[in-house]
Amino acid sequence: MPLEIEWKFVVTRLPALPSGPGETIDQGYFNAAQGPAVRVRLKGAKATLDVKAEVPGTRGVGAPQVCREFVYAIPREDAEQLLALAPWRIRKARHRVAGGIELDVFEGPHAGLVVAEIEVPERGEVPAPPPGWEWSDVSSDLRYVNRMLAEHGVPDGAPRCRVG
Repeated sequence: MPLEIEWKFVVTRLPALPSGPGETIDQGYFNAAQGPAVRVRLKGAKATLDVKAEVPGTRGVGAPQVCREFVYAIPREDAEQLLALAPWRIRKARHRVAGGIELDVFEGPHAGLVVAEIEVPERGEVPAPPPGWEWSDVSSDLRYVNRMLAEHGVPDGAPRCRVG
């Protein structure tokens, strides 16, 4: 069973945005926020159809998200057509930075939201932010799951990232 164990943080301060455009990720979701997420994803040159499901009983404050994740490569043309059919979408630029951090800078209606994700091999302590960064752990907050962001938008009062 493919597992993803991941910490998720809303970034509220960065010394600077990473240079370069990052890797563009377009995701479309086909089901509302109940049960496993079914999504189509364009990530750079890759196109996939994914099913992602939280492992029951693992969500909790101070704990990473634990999900089963199934990823299937599909032709890019198919992914583009499926994205056009998806009722909920997000688009973001992903930057890979030191410490295994994937920094997602959201675009479109989600602009201003910056999320850091760190995949880990097992559950453990909450990672500290790099020097000059500030972040809030939202690993247990369902409002920040990508599917929920796609369906409901950025949560009211969500912090925005300050740069500098």
